[in-house]
Amino acid sequence: MKHFFTWLLIMIWLVAPAFAAYQPTTVDQQLIEAFSQKITVMHQENPTKIAKIAPKLWVIAASFDADSRNHYVLKALFMHMDALLNPTVNQQIQEIVEEHVEEVVEEAASEVVEEPEVIEQPTSITQPTFSSPMPHAQDLANIIDGGYVKGNPNAKYTVLEFSDFQCPFCQKYTIAGTADALVQQYAGNVNVVFVNFPLSTHPLAQEASEAAECIWDQGGSVAFYRFKEELFKAGQFYLQPTRANLDVAFDLVNTEGNMSKTAFNSCIDNGDFDAKIALNHAVAKKLSISWTPTNVFFNHETGQYKIFQGNINIDTWVEQIKALEPSL
Repeated sequence: MKHFFTWLLIMIWLVAPAFAAYQPTTVDQQLIEAFSQKITVMHQENPTKIAKIAPKLWVIAASFDADSRNHYVLKALFMHMDALLNPTVNQQIQEIVEEHVEEVVEEAASEVVEEPEVIEQPTSITQPTFSSPMPHAQDLANIIDGGYVKGNPNAKYTVLEFSDFQCPFCQKYTIAGTADALVQQYAGNVNVVFVNFPLSTHPLAQEASEAAECIWDQGGSVAFYRFKEELFKAGQFYLQPTRANLDVAFDLVNTEGNMSKTAFNSCIDNGDFDAKIALNHAVAKKLSISWTPTNVFFNHETGQYKIFQGNINIDTWVEQIKALEPSL
């Protein structure tokens, strides 16, 4: 297994250096395809081995800058491994990373470091709508204004959940009910906005995000969140990411028959919400968000915020919010 990592990293580093705002090349795709084929064969021969390799690859990818070539290639290979593994193994992978990250890093590569869970953005600019905003605060406020609020729409704080419908950790975060727990824990003071942030490494994530937006277009926020739950619940769409399963989720939400499936499918096919999702990506790039789930705790009065990466539980949220806002 160590030889596999050595071979993989040497190949990536030899072919090309890392770039800022990296754009993948044909060589990158060929490299990804070649290693993906090798990974598939390895999985067929020994699935347990892939389950052990995946968390190491996840940590290595996270150690590189989000706009680097190394990050792009390694993350693509991790996503391929992820697609081969079932949800039970995915949960085991996350637990391995969370509980034994130091051992994983040491064995995978001596120079790898754990990506921090909480990232604080520097302060510099001021805007008239906030008392002491951080950079890109207005961009986040714009997403919230055009988003789907769960909880009190006039709450002082918003948690923006950047998520992907094919992401196993996003599924785990949703199944755990963390967003609902936040709204209940801080009734009236904190609301949640789900932000469609489909990753390019997930083939149908973009279409699923568009479908969720199209559901909102007909059924509003309640239908939107019901659709989100159906896509994640029991892993139906996650296990079988097909257009047909988007239709199945539509039928499960449209129990009263108030929405049109024809309009739903036309909305997806016409890309009615492509621009909105592209805007989410643009804001995420400004904030150096490249993993899912990523949550942003945003103060509407000051324009201050903090970014939390990964699948964090409600106890961690309570601890972090207490540190940020002792009065809550």
